[in-house]
Amino acid sequence: MVSRDPDRLEAELRQAEFDGDPDVLRALRSEAQRTIDYQTAAIEDMDTKAAKLFRMNLVLLGLIISAISLGPQVFDSSPPGEVRSLVNVYLEAGVGFLITSTVVAAITYSTTDLDVGLGVDNTAKFLDSSMDAGGANEAMLYGYVRRMNWNHHANVRIAPLLSLTICASVAGIISLTVGAYHVVHGSAPWWLLAVSVVFIGSAIHYTGLLSSIRRTIAEPDMDD
Repeated sequence: MVSRDPDRLEAELRQAEFDGDPDVLRALRSEAQRTIDYQTAAIEDMDTKAAKLFRMNLVLLGLIISAISLGPQVFDSSPPGEVRSLVNVYLEAGVGFLITSTVVAAITYSTTDLDVGLGVDNTAKFLDSSMDAGGANEAMLYGYVRRMNWNHHANVRIAPLLSLTICASVAGIISLTVGAYHVVHGSAPWWLLAVSVVFIGSAIHYTGLLSSIRRTIAEPDMDD
């Protein structure tokens, strides 16, 4: 059983010796390359989603800041108590959720660390070596195993961050909606609060936030 732990995996690869059909080695290398391509595409897709959510949150926060800055001008003649009544816990929570989502989205986008190719040093070593095609395929396949393991760890690290970004955005938009209803109607009815809780709970469930957090906690550390 191949270990996910990088140190144990390295030890297992050092002990591994392939003495089978070279065609099998080439097929394994081709399949490993496809796996790495899928891993790369999945992680890049998560990066793209995080970047889109980051921009959306910035737009929403910009609109909120603009509304706050215009507030004193619009309500200049209103009693202070009336102006304060426009700010409620739901609006404050919505802003807090959006800020949280924006920060986590930035972390998600900036912490991606993929291993997608041989690199300059390893390519130079191949050029300086005198190994045959079979030896080169075997060496590269060992490298692919390490690369797949590294990308797996990257995926596990990023998944809960993206899920948290989505859930915080959903919670922020819902909270702002409830807050706006509270401002217009004077209070938020129980059914609106219940629906909001259901929507936020559904976002947590269907994004797999809790399960991805558990996976990350259970994952062995990946040393640089």
